[in-house]
Amino acid sequence: MAIKKMVLCQIVLGVACSHRSGQQGECGRSTVVGRWAVQMAARDSGEFTNGFIDLSDKGGSTRLLSTSAEGTKEEINYPVTSLELQGDSLTLKFAPAEFTLRGRCITRDSIGGTYSVPNPPFSPILGTWGARRSDSGK
Repeated sequence: MAIKKMVLCQIVLGVACSHRSGQQGECGRSTVVGRWAVQMAARDSGEFTNGFIDLSDKGGSTRLLSTSAEGTKEEINYPVTSLELQGDSLTLKFAPAEFTLRGRCITRDSIGGTYSVPNPPFSPILGTWGARRSDSGK
């Protein structure tokens, strides 16, 4: 678990640092189409999620595995319900629980940002996420 969190931190920090250094990403629909290797880490709960998100012109799907701090695993295999692109930013929603990922396209092959999941009657689950293109590239 510690290694996975370290890798996620490296991805998120790498994405943040490259963005701060002035690189501008591209978030056109043709740029985000493809398979993305995703890692997500919740801030407070210790939950860690990784796997793939496949995006197409007509939507997409998730193939993710979420692991709680206690080690309980849950598959998150759902259609993408919303993909909004604006400049170098994107918002992606999926699952009946309405996962919402907000982020920036840093390069054609890397995206990172924050996510939230409603958790009634408690506060939403909040965390960070990073993704790297996993297909042959578009």
